[in-house]
Amino acid sequence: MKKSSIIVLALAVLLLLFVFASQRGDEKAASPELGEARSGIFDANDLVVNDVRFGESPEEIEKKLGKPKSVGQVETIPATGDEYYAARYDGLELWFFTEEGNSRSLRFAVITGPQYAGPRGLKVGDAKEAVTAAFPSSHDYEGVIPGVEILYAASVNEDVALPPSGEIERDESAGGEIVSYICPISPYEEETDIEDIYLDYVYLEHAMLWFEIEDGKVSQIHLAQGALAE
Repeated sequence: MKKSSIIVLALAVLLLLFVFASQRGDEKAASPELGEARSGIFDANDLVVNDVRFGESPEEIEKKLGKPKSVGQVETIPATGDEYYAARYDGLELWFFTEEGNSRSLRFAVITGPQYAGPRGLKVGDAKEAVTAAFPSSHDYEGVIPGVEILYAASVNEDVALPPSGEIERDESAGGEIVSYICPISPYEEETDIEDIYLDYVYLEHAMLWFEIEDGKVSQIHLAQGALAE
């Protein structure tokens, strides 16, 4: 499965990305200071909006951001019984999920307004160069995947860059670009054969971040935690 196809699918079907999230590993709880320039690659600690962190409950977030402008109806996923709903603010959407009987927690967010700071202080309206400067780039795999600029990756096999990874890809549907970063919540098993990792990693839980770029500037910021496939 091409990771580029996964990202496009996620843009079109926001909910399905998180429905079948694996529960392997614990989410890292530390939150970076807003605007902090870190030399490390993207990880779960970067899943922040202002001082809101992924995994927090609706009640915790409401204390920080206030009451949302609107709250969507609670929906149930028939196959799993999990529930989800969206809370909407001006320039921000937050999606809360209940999985396996756990309390509702933030699992997906879309920033559309410049009043909210995303990972490493990045905001809507920032230049593409500000995004790529906030994360490292090794360019060890230039030209390996046609049409995709691989900023860094654990390894590359045919048309798949194994996370942790960063990429820049042309968004044909919108006429812009997508700068994306993916990292496993827990490291892959070291003793696992690399070929098996390529087959199985999409079913594990990952932290995900992508920036929609239009006319050289960030138009939307997407943050997510979940599995890449069922």
